[in-house]
Amino acid sequence: MPPILPHDTRTYRRFRWQARLATAVLAIPLASAVVEMIARMASDDPQTHKEGAWIFFQTGLYCIAAGLVLWTLWRRSFRARPHRLHTDQSDWAWRGVPEMDAPPREHLTLNGDGVLPPRW
Repeated sequence: MPPILPHDTRTYRRFRWQARLATAVLAIPLASAVVEMIARMASDDPQTHKEGAWIFFQTGLYCIAAGLVLWTLWRRSFRARPHRLHTDQSDWAWRGVPEMDAPPREHLTLNGDGVLPPRW
């Protein structure tokens, strides 16, 4: 049975702003590295090209680490978003499975009481 869904909008907004702030902060060094890499690759010096390749490698490692951090923060924000349901709904509807409220029905073809749907 899934847990009851959260309803705290303050926590959701705090997590969302933390994720937005982290996205902006982590994008600054990435943009700086891309500008530096483009400047070094535009040069004609082979040594400068090697330095640009090293910056490219470091940027790749940074993107992997920053991606993991941002994925965690945005996932936490997504899971904390409020789910508003009507208060008259049952416990199963609050958990996301409203079909469990109704009693199980008999199979139409085995009891013979219902009208079978036309085939063609």
